[in-house]
Amino acid sequence: MGIAEQLRSALKGQGETLYAVAKAAGVDLGALSQFAKGQRRMNLDTIDHLAPVLRLELVTRARSLPAGLFKGISVKLLNKIDDWKESLGLPRDTCLSQVD
Repeated sequence: MGIAEQLRSALKGQGETLYAVAKAAGVDLGALSQFAKGQRRMNLDTIDHLAPVLRLELVTRARSLPAGLFKGISVKLLNKIDDWKESLGLPRDTCLSQVD
């Protein structure tokens, strides 16, 4: 759900009239009404005024990594290890373990 849809949802679910929200936020009622109906966009200044009234804040989420990223890295790493084993004259199926 995008930011505009989240704002519209908050406007519908907050239990106050659009008039009360517009007055508390100091924004134009007509603009807010048109936004709520999906007939108009909001600028960031207006959203800044609305957010505290609707008890909303913008939160940064951790970026998700592309699917298969680690798989590709793992395959490359395993291939490098196999190449290293081969350069030492070890069979590819040799298990390596940490030695203290």
